[in-house]
Amino acid sequence: MTIENLHRWQFTPPPFDGCEIHCPACQQWSSHHEWGSVTPQSDHTAALGALACPRCEASFEPGRAPTFAVRAPQ
Repeated sequence: MTIENLHRWQFTPPPFDGCEIHCPACQQWSSHHEWGSVTPQSDHTAALGALACPRCEASFEPGRAPTFAVRAPQ
């Protein structure tokens, strides 16, 4: 996922090129490049896409997802 495509979700701090994103479902960190987009289950957000964790495949719909933690690569 590119940084530009992450604008629909909330992050602390804001994502930056090369950052890692923390998954609230599996508690793992992954490069933002590894995160993907899937079609969500809800009809009202299907056109927007959901953010998908590369580790556990949990998906997070825009407006319904928690705030994601961001860090520099470890």
